[in-house]
Amino acid sequence: MEEKPIIVKVVGTIGYGKSHMLAVLALLLLKNQVKNRFGSVPFVCYIPDCKTLLESESAILTILHQNIVLNIPDFAEPLNTIEEVRAVMQGKMVILVADQWNSIDENQMVIDRLGSCLGISVYVEIHGMSMNAKTWRDLLPKQTSDDRNIYCGGFNDDEFGVWLKHHPPFFTEHEDELALLTGKVPLLLSVFARVYGNGDSWESVVQRVQLDENMKELERSLSAFYNEMDGDLVWKVCTLKVDMMFESELVDHRFFFEDPSRGFCATSELVLWLLYRLPAQLLASMSKKSSRPKYAAKV
Repeated sequence: MEEKPIIVKVVGTIGYGKSHMLAVLALLLLKNQVKNRFGSVPFVCYIPDCKTLLESESAILTILHQNIVLNIPDFAEPLNTIEEVRAVMQGKMVILVADQWNSIDENQMVIDRLGSCLGISVYVEIHGMSMNAKTWRDLLPKQTSDDRNIYCGGFNDDEFGVWLKHHPPFFTEHEDELALLTGKVPLLLSVFARVYGNGDSWESVVQRVQLDENMKELERSLSAFYNEMDGDLVWKVCTLKVDMMFESELVDHRFFFEDPSRGFCATSELVLWLLYRLPAQLLASMSKKSSRPKYAAKV
């Protein structure tokens, strides 16, 4: 009977650093070459972005060829077909580290094509996934053999303390404001660190953060999700009044999550501010309300 691979899901909100963690994991597996329970060194197959697999069969062949060379440095044969790749993979024990698995999760043709290349060699699959409505529902408590690693929000206090120690004292001086605005999300912290210059005021740094391309990309992502939604419903999200069990379709799970102690919350105050800046047709409805997100009026 064919043994099913162990599946590990690494899921989380935007900006936590899942992709970095998976890249480091693949690097360490390749470098350290830890033997598996069968006494052999596993073949590490790292796919940094599964969206590339949607392009064509040749894209899959290219990625697999690169992985073969990484694992077998003296390999020099051409690989032009799936059959040729599968022949090389025959008998290998593969650890598949695949980021952005969401992009192919419902594309059975691509999954089958990847499976054809790897054959029955895979014994561990590590899927990096951005949080969305489907992923969130799939992660609801239920019987499953999958190992689930969920990363929502940002650093805990200890991790944030380590980050502060490795950055200029300016950020420690404004620790509370920084934690509030960023939610301690690594991506947002890195934006603050990048735009800061010696002698800057806190206000000027916050202003530059708002103009940063990363922030514009987050705003585009939020806008794409909420642009067609009724303003009253967007306001419900903006004021954190959503019931996750019954109104999960209102939630862009990449930016909002349910915390065991705080309930429904945004990954950061900056996300709430970006949501409040949505296009005019939404703001027209939202402006009738009597209150605004706590920090939106201050930045």
